[in-house]
Amino acid sequence: MKTFTAGQFKNEKFFTADMKERFSNHFVKFVESGFKRELFYQWFYERLTNLFGMIAHHNREGFYETFFTTAARQLRFVDALVEWGYKDDLEGILTAWLLTSRIPAQIERLRDLDEEAQERAMLAYLLQKYDGKPVSPELLPDEEQLPPALL
Repeated sequence: MKTFTAGQFKNEKFFTADMKERFSNHFVKFVESGFKRELFYQWFYERLTNLFGMIAHHNREGFYETFFTTAARQLRFVDALVEWGYKDDLEGILTAWLLTSRIPAQIERLRDLDEEAQERAMLAYLLQKYDGKPVSPELLPDEEQLPPALL
């Protein structure tokens, strides 16, 4: 895991170099964990919503749901950070880390695999429904995976 030190950051009135060190190292841990919910602490959420042009949403759970529950949402989050660029030293260091890591490509691959699995499940469902073709049960999606129009 990449680690950062306080010496890489400037002190600011409400965000010291030590605080930036703690945040940046936790950010890397959170991202490298695959955005595990149990690492999305309240203090981390509160600071993250003040960086990269993020909006606080109504609460931590809403923010987590918006950005981290699927590979497609995770990729949207990473892309938003990279597109924002940086306005201070912390954003610059984290953006540089993201751009030099394999994280965006890994998330993109996971998103593509998720989409393919959903599309194959939908195809299996539709073939069975309209052509009466037998389909292996493990290929059929659960009802909660189907769009409401198909139920």
